[in-house]
Amino acid sequence: MAQIRHTFKRLLSKSYREQRRMERDIKIYLSALLPCHQFVLIAAPEFEECEYDCGIIVPASKLLALYREEVEQTTLCSWDGKVMRRALPLWLAQASINDGEVTSLPRDAFRDIRGSISDWVKADRVHVWCYFCGNWVTGIAITKKDESQIGNFSYAWTDLWHCSKGHKLHDSRQELRRFFRKSLNGS
Repeated sequence: MAQIRHTFKRLLSKSYREQRRMERDIKIYLSALLPCHQFVLIAAPEFEECEYDCGIIVPASKLLALYREEVEQTTLCSWDGKVMRRALPLWLAQASINDGEVTSLPRDAFRDIRGSISDWVKADRVHVWCYFCGNWVTGIAITKKDESQIGNFSYAWTDLWHCSKGHKLHDSRQELRRFFRKSLNGS
């Protein structure tokens, strides 16, 4: 009887088929990942598309909480993005609690959280390693350079991070654009 009900759901319900496909794709995604350890390296110079000259590490349990916050605040359209967003918390939840090992964040997940890393560093929610000093960094100096403004609509700058000894840890171009929509009453 359960098999007949499953067959009818599969034939008649698009959302049921998508749910089953999502479950299958999550399993495939998770099977391709290495086991998660106690700490996760979320940014480093060897990451593709990365402008970090430092290592940024966070405990897996803390990254799970941060990641869940971010997922609530953003919307994704691509199927692969949705699969990764649902699979990553499962991967982080299975992390070894006290093994002291570090796992690298999957590359597609890095692209997903890269916009939040700066906020996490500013809020002191992650650990930053300076490769030049060979030490953990506390009190990162964040400065802006190349600030430019085009009217009231666009503002751009470059964020620079330095450790206490002056080593460059990160630089990235930031841009803020304001979009205005016309009001319904024409004003």
